[in-house]
Amino acid sequence: MVLPLVEEIRALPTSLPTRTSAISEGAGRWRFVSRSSECNLPDHYMELKERSLSDAIEISKLKGQVFETVPNGKLMAANQRSMVYVMKDGFLRVINQSGADHFKLAKSSRARIIDIALTRDASEAKDSREDSSNVLLCLDEAGGITIFFVEACRANKTGRLQQIELVLSGLRPRRVVMHPKDSTCFVTLHSTSLRLWSTARLRAQTHVVSQEGTFSRVSSDPEDAFCCDTVDLPKVTPHRSADGQIRDLSFTADGSCIAAITEDCLFVWQRSHGPGTHQGLKLIQQMTIDKATSQDIWPEGPASIRFLALRERNVDVEALVLAAANGCSLAVYTFTRGSTQPVGPLLQYIGFAPEGSDAKAVVEVDSIMHATLALTFCNRNCFAVLPLASNFSSSSSRMAFPYVQRFHHEVAADHLALMTALSNKNVRTLFVYRIVLTRKEEASHASKHEVLVHQPTSAHLVSPEEAPELPTTPSSSSDKGPPEETEEVDEPPPAEAWANGIQSGADAEDKGGDGGDGSGDGLPADSAGTFAKKPEEVDMFVKRIAASFVLGLSKKKEHLADKIVQEVVGILKSNGSAGQSDAAMMDQVLAKVREAREVQSDSDKKLQDAVREATDAWAETSAASMSSLLSKEFGKLSQGVASNLAQQLSQSRKFCETLARGVQKSGVAATKQALESLRPPKQLQEAVGAALGEALQESLAPVFKAEIQSHFENELGPLIGHRVSEMLTAFRDSMTDCLEAIATEHEQVAERLGRDLAPLIADELKQVRHLVQSSSGGSGAMQEAQLDELMRAVETEVIQPLHARVKELTAQVQALRVEAAELQRRCAEAAEHQGANVQDTPAAEAAKAKQLESMFRHGRVEDAFLRAIQKQRQARHYDYLECLCALVPDPEAWLTEDSSGSPISAQAKMKLMHALALQLKEKVLDEPVFLRKVNWIQELWLAMDLEDKAVDRQAKGLCAQLIEALDSAQADGASKEQAPRQQTLERFSHSAIEMD
Repeated sequence: MVLPLVEEIRALPTSLPTRTSAISEGAGRWRFVSRSSECNLPDHYMELKERSLSDAIEISKLKGQVFETVPNGKLMAANQRSMVYVMKDGFLRVINQSGADHFKLAKSSRARIIDIALTRDASEAKDSREDSSNVLLCLDEAGGITIFFVEACRANKTGRLQQIELVLSGLRPRRVVMHPKDSTCFVTLHSTSLRLWSTARLRAQTHVVSQEGTFSRVSSDPEDAFCCDTVDLPKVTPHRSADGQIRDLSFTADGSCIAAITEDCLFVWQRSHGPGTHQGLKLIQQMTIDKATSQDIWPEGPASIRFLALRERNVDVEALVLAAANGCSLAVYTFTRGSTQPVGPLLQYIGFAPEGSDAKAVVEVDSIMHATLALTFCNRNCFAVLPLASNFSSSSSRMAFPYVQRFHHEVAADHLALMTALSNKNVRTLFVYRIVLTRKEEASHASKHEVLVHQPTSAHLVSPEEAPELPTTPSSSSDKGPPEETEEVDEPPPAEAWANGIQSGADAEDKGGDGGDGSGDGLPADSAGTFAKKPEEVDMFVKRIAASFVLGLSKKKEHLADKIVQEVVGILKSNGSAGQSDAAMMDQVLAKVREAREVQSDSDKKLQDAVREATDAWAETSAASMSSLLSKEFGKLSQGVASNLAQQLSQSRKFCETLARGVQKSGVAATKQALESLRPPKQLQEAVGAALGEALQESLAPVFKAEIQSHFENELGPLIGHRVSEMLTAFRDSMTDCLEAIATEHEQVAERLGRDLAPLIADELKQVRHLVQSSSGGSGAMQEAQLDELMRAVETEVIQPLHARVKELTAQVQALRVEAAELQRRCAEAAEHQGANVQDTPAAEAAKAKQLESMFRHGRVEDAFLRAIQKQRQARHYDYLECLCALVPDPEAWLTEDSSGSPISAQAKMKLMHALALQLKEKVLDEPVFLRKVNWIQELWLAMDLEDKAVDRQAKGLCAQLIEALDSAQADGASKEQAPRQQTLERFSHSAIEMD
C-alpha cells in the first residue's frame, strides 16, 4: 500500500511525567516502574555475582589497529553465517560462524573504512542467486563504496563476480545502511539527502576490469543515473537550525519505511516498488523537535535512531528508540506500519547516567530478531541488555522495556554488535560481540585490541517479560495476532565455534599478544593480615567483608531451610506410613525446628565473634597507622607537641574505637568524631592550635593568594570578557539582521506598490490620450480646459498620494537603518568597554601580537594594521603597532606604490597616522621607538595621495586630530635629550596646519 504524501507537520511529543528511580533487584538488574525512569547503571556498585553472568570467548587479537569511525558508524557486524570486523589499510576479516575457515577481503584502495553493513538475516535471501544471500557493504573515508558477495569471495572462483566498486562523483556518502530483509537494497546517507540503491541494478551496469572477471567498477555520474531514487530533506520551517544535516537513519524492522533524524526534525519515507528493479521513496511524515521541551531528554538533540519489533503475525506496531549523543538517554515511541502518521506518542524514557556524568554508550539492536536493545559503555567496564516486552504489540499503551540487565567485563568497548542464534545446546541465545582495547599506547601501532563474544550463562537473564499497562493509555491502531512461527536455521552454534579453536587462525595477526591473568572473587584467608599490609585499601576491604558476610548468610539460610524442609517431609512421610498420631508427629517436627534454631544461634554467635575479632584487629591497625601519620605531620610543627599528642592518641582506646567506626562510614566523619572524643588538656589544645594556625597561615596563605589571583587573571577574567563579547556580538548580529530584514521588506513593499500602480497609471494615460485625440476637432478653449482639469485630477488623486506613500516608506527605511547603525555602535562600545574592564595578561597580549604578525606575513597587511589599531586601545603590556612596524625595514620603499598598488589604502594610512600620533603622547616611549613612529608618520604623510576623494573628504578632520595629538606630544618633549623630537613634531604641526 502506497501512502499519500505528508500534508501536516506536527511536533514530536517530548513531555514526560516526573522521573522516578528504577528498582534494583540485585545481580545487575533494574526494573522500570514508570514511564520516566532513571538508574545510574554504569557507576552503580558491581556485585560479585555479576562477574559470572556471562561467558566471554576471545575470537581474535589485533595489534596496531585504529578503530575510529563517524558517529553511528559500524566497524563490526554479524549474522548466522559470518562475523566481520574492520582492519587497517582497508582490509576486512571474515570469520565463518562454524569456525571452518576465515579469510580477508581487500578493497582496491587503502583508504580507511568508516562504516560497514552486512546482510541482517542470511537465511532469508530475496534473490535466487546464492551470491546475493550474504552481502557486505563497506564505505571508506574517500567516499568509495565496495559491495562484497561474501559467498563468492569465499569460493574465489574465476568468472564469478566477487565485488563491485561504486565510485560517486558527487557528494561523498557519510553512512551506508542495508535493508533488514532484502540484501539487494541499501541506502547511502549524505549531508542533507538519501540515495536508494539496488545491487541487482548495479550488476546490470557493471564493467569488469579484472582478467579473472571477479572485480567490476561502476562510476556514477553527478545525476546518479544508477541509483533507484534520490530524496532531499524538505524545508520544514522558514528558520530551520544551522545544523540541518542528517545525523542518523534506519530502516524499520520490516523494511517498509526509512526514518531519519536531524538536530530538530524527524522524517519518515515509505519504500515503494515499481516495474523491474525500480524502487522509490515517498515522504509520508515529518515532525519537528522543540529544543526547549526536549532538553531534558536530548540536551543536544537526538543523535541515533533504532527500531525494534516482535516476530508476530499481523502485528504492525514497532518501537522507535531515539538516543542522545552520549547514548545514555533513550526515548521510546510507537511506530504503526501502514499509518499516515506512523510515529505515535512517547511511551517511555530511560536515563542511564545522571546529569554531568561522563558516561558514553553505543546503542545497537539484535540484527536477527530485532527484539533486543543493547548498550556498551565506552568508558565503563560493563554493557547492558534491554529485551522488548513480550506483550508490547498487544497494546501501544504498555512500556516497551520492563527491565534492564547489566553484564560485567574487565575492559570497556567502543564497538558493539549482537544477534540471536542457536547455542551449542540448540537453544536460541543472545550473542554480544565487542571490540575492546586491552592495551593503549601513545603510538597507535603498538595498541592491542581483542574481539570478544559474550553469551549469558542463563537464558532467563535476557528473556522477554510482560510489561504492565501505563497510567496514561495512548491510542493504538495495532491488531492482535497469533505468534508467528520462526524458521529454525541449520547453522552451527557460534559459541561452540569460538570454543573449538577459531582463535588459532584469527590470532595469526598478532602472535605476541599479552595474556590476561585473572583473579578470584573470594576473600583472603587472613583478612586482618591483608589489611595490616595494605591499610590504604580500607574501603575495599570493608566492602568485601560485607559482601562475603551477606553472601555466606544467604547461602547458609537457604541450605538450612532446605535441610529443615527435607527432614520435616521425611518425618511426616515415615510417621504417616507408621500410623502415628498428629501430636507425636508435631513433637518431632518441633524438635527438629528447635535443633535448627540452636544451630543457627550458635552459627550467628560464631560469626559475630569472628566479625568482632576482625573489627578489633582492624581498629588497632587503623589506630597505629593514623597515629604514625599524625606523628609525622605534627613533627614538622613541634617535636615535643607531636610526641605528646601521638602518645595520647595511641593509648586512647576510646579514640581507636571511635576512629574504627567512623572509617567504616566516612573518613571525614571518623576523624571528626575521634578528635571530639579525644579532648586533650586545654593547654595542649591552645599550643597545637596556635602552632597549626601559624604554620597554615605562613604556608597556605601565599599559595592560595597567588593561585586565586593567577586563576582569575589567566582563566576567569579572559573567559568572562570572551563570553560577554560573544553575547554582545550575537545580540548585535541578530538585531542587525532583524532591522535589515524589516527595511528590506519595506523596500520590497514600495517596489511592489510601484509595480502595481504602474499599469493603472498607464491605462489612465491611454484614456487621456484617447480623449485628447477624440476631442481634437472641437474648440481649442474647451480642449485646454479639459486638459487642465484632467491634470489637476491626476495630480490630486494619483501623484500626490503616491509621492506621500513613497516618502513615508523612505523615511521608515532610513529610520530603521539609523536605528541599526546606532545599535551596532552601542554594541561595539559595550564590547570595547567590557574588553577594557577585563585586562589581558602579558602572555595573552603576546599571543595576539603573534596572530597579527601571522596575518601580516600571509598578505593580510591592511587587516593586520586595522586590528592592531583596534586592539592597541585596550593594550596594557604590548605595543601591537610597533610590532607590525618593525616588520617593515624601509617604510619609504614599502609605502611607495608600484604596479600592484599601495599595500594599504588611503583610509588605513590616515587611521594609522592618527594612532601613531596618539602614542607619541606617552612618556614611556624610548628615543628609538619615538623616532621610528615619527618616521612612520612622515612617510605615511608623504605617501598620501591628496587627489584621492577619500583623503579629500576626511583631510580636514584628520588634520585637526593630528594637530591636537602632535601638540600634546610637543608639550611633553621639552627636555634637552628630546630636542630632535621637538623639531620633528614642529615640522609636522606646521605641515598639518597648512594641509588644514
